[in-house]
Amino acid sequence: MRRLLTPFYNREERRLRALWRIALVAILSVLFVLPGGIAHYFLRPVLGPALGPVAFALFEVWQAGAILGAVALGSRFFDRRPLAALGLRFRRRSYVNDLAFGFALGGALITAILGVELVFGLSSVRLAEPTWEGWPRAALTPLALLVFAGVSFNEELLFRGALLTNAAEGFEARWWSRPTAWVLATVVSSLIFGLAHAGNPEATPISTSNIALAGLFLASGYLVTGELALPFGLHLSWNWYQAVFGMPVSGNDFAWCASLVREVHGPVWLTGGAFGPEAGVTGLVAIAVGTLAIFGWARWTRGPLRVRAGR
Repeated sequence: MRRLLTPFYNREERRLRALWRIALVAILSVLFVLPGGIAHYFLRPVLGPALGPVAFALFEVWQAGAILGAVALGSRFFDRRPLAALGLRFRRRSYVNDLAFGFALGGALITAILGVELVFGLSSVRLAEPTWEGWPRAALTPLALLVFAGVSFNEELLFRGALLTNAAEGFEARWWSRPTAWVLATVVSSLIFGLAHAGNPEATPISTSNIALAGLFLASGYLVTGELALPFGLHLSWNWYQAVFGMPVSGNDFAWCASLVREVHGPVWLTGGAFGPEAGVTGLVAIAVGTLAIFGWARWTRGPLRVRAGR
């Protein structure tokens, strides 16, 4: 009987093995999110375009709560550890500082991308109309922030907190040293992150590859700080600034909350085209610069660089 249970259960750790922990959290996440998704699907046509953003924001709030509940249950009963071990250490002062730095970094990088585009004639912008479907833009911009807060929280908690942490422990338990296991798990989780965006509008093999690299970028903040605050703030502002500046967000159009209307004149390989900067060279350069900035921040605030995640 013990031999039959060995592929599923780790007797030394007294918990399920990493693969099954990840699978069960994924199943729970789908089950918990599903009611909200069904409600959003049927209510969106009824509410019409004017209330579409509100419905979207409510769904993202539901989804954030559902995924937090799924991960919390998985952490308690499958992982047998507190949520803090997955990077949710809300009581630490460093959490606020990391969140602020991540948010500032994401905004600075997207602003720099737009600035380069304008300077070199790769794109042009004009002010959007002050209202959309009767809504003032001043009300829609913070609503979009709520939407992207939900998206960013969900993806960081799932891909970095749950998936990356458990995968690293699984690799370490079997074959590799701790640093090697975390590097390998980061690569695997980032590849899955890229594939999860392969079905987005306007997605291409290049955009999927670049999103995987963005996964490495976001994961670096979790690895060197041990907290999800930095990647959450970075992910949030990266998406939100793109939307406000009239850029596609991973292929999705958020014209309803855009303060600017952007027209692209440069080649797709450089600007990312209809998918957004993540599918172009400008996005890749920003990812590289941002990763170096994260390492610099961690070195300044925490000392020598090392893997702090999962502790």
